[in-house]
Order: sequence, then C-alpha cells, then structure tokens
Amino acid sequence: MAPDLLPSLLSNLWSILLVALFFGGSIFVHELGHFLAARRRGVFVEKFSIGFGPPIWSWKGKDGVEYRLSWFPLGGYVMLPQLADLGPVEGESTTDVTRLPPIDYTSKMLILVAG
Repeated sequence: MAPDLLPSLLSNLWSILLVALFFGGSIFVHELGHFLAARRRGVFVEKFSIGFGPPIWSWKGKDGVEYRLSWFPLGGYVMLPQLADLGPVEGESTTDVTRLPPIDYTSKMLILVAG
C-alpha cells in the first residue's frame, strides 16, 4: 500500500494546484473587468484585490490604487467607494466619498456587468 501512496498524493496535490490556479485566474479576469470599466468611466478605484483578508502582498501604484494579493483566495474585489459601502467585506475606505462626484446610473450598470 505504501508504494502507491506517494504517486497518489502527488497527483492530488497537482490537481489542487491546478484548480487553485484556474479559479484564481477566473477571479482575476472577473475583477479586472470591473476595474477596467470603472477606470474607463472615471470612477475612483481605491483597491484591487485578489482574495479577502489581510494582504500577503500589497503595492500602491502611481495611479493611487492599492493592488493586493490577500490570504483567503475565495474571491476578490475592486473597492469603489463612490459605488457602494462594502466596509465589512473589503475593509474601511480611507477616501472621503463626499468629495468625489456622484456616479450616474449608466456607469453603475456598466461597471456591474463588466465583471
């Protein structure tokens, strides 16, 4: 029984790795759709994250967006403080929303369906 254990274990690990890679890739493409639509419509983007929770890796771009890879890879988000207050899910926004221009209905719908 022991000689069959190692190949079986490696096969299962490889399968898990492939599922995580393709799932992460589909999350990235989905969130990228929201991100690009928001940028195209002139909506302020605060964060672009793959995963939830504390960041494993974080980088603040020249465009002012914080790009993150977070610990819980069960989804992702684009923090758009003008669009919705999702503080419990995405963390509190540091942006004063009252200083940003309102978003028109067309932009909201385009950003929503772009993902």
